[in-house]
Amino acid sequence: MKKNRRFVLTFLFAVTFMSLAILPQQVMAEDRIRVFLDGVELSYNEAQPHIYNDRTMVPLVETAAHFNMEFTWDPATATMVFTSAGRTMAHTVRTDAVFVDGEMVNFGVPSMVVNDRTVMPIRMLALAIGISDDGIEWDGTLREVNLWRRPAPSTGTGSQAVNNANADNQANQANQNNQNTTTPAANAGSVVVHSAAVGRLNHDFGQPILIRVETNKAADRVRVTDFAGTELVVVTEFEEDFQGRYFDVPVTPAEAGEITLRVQAGNASGFSLSSHNIMVNVIPATPPHSITISNLRLARTTIDLRSSHIDDQDVIGTVRTSTDVIRIDIEDSDGRRMVRVNRHETAFTGFLGWEFKFSPNSTNGSQVYTIIAYDRDGNEEKLDFTVTVTGGTGSSNSNNNNNNNNNNNNRIISASIQGGSSLRYDDWYTITIVTNDSVTEVEIRDSSDRELGRTTNYRSINSNRREWEVYFRAAEYSSSNYWIFVYENNSWHDRRLNEFISGLNID
Repeated sequence: MKKNRRFVLTFLFAVTFMSLAILPQQVMAEDRIRVFLDGVELSYNEAQPHIYNDRTMVPLVETAAHFNMEFTWDPATATMVFTSAGRTMAHTVRTDAVFVDGEMVNFGVPSMVVNDRTVMPIRMLALAIGISDDGIEWDGTLREVNLWRRPAPSTGTGSQAVNNANADNQANQANQNNQNTTTPAANAGSVVVHSAAVGRLNHDFGQPILIRVETNKAADRVRVTDFAGTELVVVTEFEEDFQGRYFDVPVTPAEAGEITLRVQAGNASGFSLSSHNIMVNVIPATPPHSITISNLRLARTTIDLRSSHIDDQDVIGTVRTSTDVIRIDIEDSDGRRMVRVNRHETAFTGFLGWEFKFSPNSTNGSQVYTIIAYDRDGNEEKLDFTVTVTGGTGSSNSNNNNNNNNNNNNRIISASIQGGSSLRYDDWYTITIVTNDSVTEVEIRDSSDRELGRTTNYRSINSNRREWEVYFRAAEYSSSNYWIFVYENNSWHDRRLNEFISGLNID
């Protein structure tokens, strides 16, 4: 799993550091020792378990990885801290002591570096995952160490418990008292979790995760805890066949992210010390769509177009939105965009502040405009507001969004399509547009105000004219549905494309 891979990489870095800091020692190694955890042999690639000074020494990195241990390394003190199954073990390299949940246990043989690999007595690591002395056995005939996260089964002749010398036999009875052997879980008998699995690794937050658990027939219940040991659920219903019992356990984690769930089997005597760990990735819930527009303020609600001061000819205002909003548009009652604001001016806890400014349609009377706020997913919210215009001349026109001194004839001077006036539907073309020098952006749109092409790059023809090239797609069948939009003085202005290109035809 991803988390275990990250752990191993961290571990390798730490052990490499230790290898540089500690002088290698020569040890007398006997034949290879086989190590089993709950009956499954542990594989070793870079170094092999061996006997040293009557202790079974195992490679630290690979064994800890088999045990699913979390690991941190403090280079200042050469101290390792392991966390597993809710237990914490601290060990300083080249000492023979470990601290399990704050209690010191001595082992008589320190950890060391052999052939650039850190090795330590296996009982040190076994203690960290909650294996007690009666869960470690040595088979002298087969030269095997068997670790049981439950009480060890009887293995017959030739097998004896941990107090055999080759299985780390020098721990005294006082040290055994430092291990957590008095927990109720130790009385659970021989209940065993054979397997525990989920159908997939990624789960949506708030949705139950179904864990399929197989146990032996001594178990009549299964519980799941988080890594810290907090109980999440206990299930007593199961199905049974000749192999064992099967529990379907639904678990709903209280947090998102990569989490480790511990599965334990139990009966009336309690739950086993051993656990089967499952790592899952809980995906954070997508917050509900939330766009709000509030606190609309206009500098004035009446616009006098007869005024000579430019600000008196513009609609100026501020508005607040939720933090999900990425832009706002102002449209007139015909759906024509007056201005687009892509950047908020202020940000506060819980909301954003936006400023806008545009020239109203030159018509006397009340005019309705609409603020549209958009989030990144294209969701929108609208808010209407009314502006009263006085002193204007002419009429409101979707093709004529001018102020009292300028008109579109002064903004868009000419337009021509490279290749002629006949377009093929859904193909791409380049249009050359000449504007005055106040225009800062040019777009081609369809009748639904959908952008077909845009540019902010131009070439200055002379002191008061600019030439633009827009690459656009012929996405409308009707030649009258193409519009040239230009951005000038904080407002958008438009004219139909076929006003400039006679005989415009779409095939």
